[in-house]
Amino acid sequence: AAAEFGYRNRVSFTLKRPHVDRSGGGSARRRVLAGYHELDRPGRLVDVHDQCLLPEPSITPVWTALRAAWGEGAERLPPGRELRLTLRASDDGVVLVLDGGRTGNDDARHAADLVEAVDGLEAVWHRPERSDRHLLLAGRRTVDDRWYGEVLGLESSAFLQVNREGAHAVHRSVLGELGDPAGLRVVDAYAGVAGYGRRLARHGATVTSIESDLVATRIAARDAPAGLRVDRGRVEDRLADHLPADRVILNPPRAGVAERVADLLVAAPVARLVYVSCDPATLARDLARLAPAYVVRRVRGFDLFPQTAHVETVVTLDARERPAEAGARDLRAP
Repeated sequence: AAAEFGYRNRVSFTLKRPHVDRSGGGSARRRVLAGYHELDRPGRLVDVHDQCLLPEPSITPVWTALRAAWGEGAERLPPGRELRLTLRASDDGVVLVLDGGRTGNDDARHAADLVEAVDGLEAVWHRPERSDRHLLLAGRRTVDDRWYGEVLGLESSAFLQVNREGAHAVHRSVLGELGDPAGLRVVDAYAGVAGYGRRLARHGATVTSIESDLVATRIAARDAPAGLRVDRGRVEDRLADHLPADRVILNPPRAGVAERVADLLVAAPVARLVYVSCDPATLARDLARLAPAYVVRRVRGFDLFPQTAHVETVVTLDARERPAEAGARDLRAP
């Protein structure tokens, strides 16, 4: 890892309004806790002010100022006993995303007050309980952030790796394994904002990125280079429409790929398959499913999550009956 501390561009805290504190006499005051779940007692919260060593430097002063500005009982945050507060750093500043709680009549006004009061806070979003949409309460709809050599206009909930430098190292490794992209047909599956696809398309590949998240696909399609097609849908539903291909990138969530995805890739092997995994257990399961048609060439681990037991793994697989073409150009530089 390039940095063991101060590497997270996104942190999430739990806020609880647990009880009314009458211990001081006089008027009742609501005691707010906001922090992390305790390791051995996850039902308890450790209140966090400015002590956390993991966030990128721009996040901590925003968190500290936010705690001071949200008012007694966190009255400037949406009502409800429990909220999840996520702060994401970008080149333009920090965005606050709230999950849970209820919709309040004064949410927009309170959010605007927070954006005004907290230096470096650029926007506040909220997804109430039983809703599947984040709503912009105040501030900027998009903030610019540079990823993989591209300036992306980020919205509320688009997924990006929490370790910026580590993610770039993984990105360079994957591009190096794919070889010269010119003229290749590439499927970028579980593509997120299409970081791989955008880079490959700019260097001559014809790329289809498959992603189910609406926000991520909107970001991926914005100012997309020629040669990149963004297909919104589940990989298990959409992959068959884009095979055969010359290369496939798999970058699934922790649950790994659906069994149907492995079956399709075994039935229609690609010359080279690069699998990016954040869970060694589901990776091992999926490599076993792919084994009838592929041989593992390389396995490389990345310490994307210092201070944890988690590891990111890049595995390169070649079709058993079709040798991989040698790459001529190196796209690993951002």
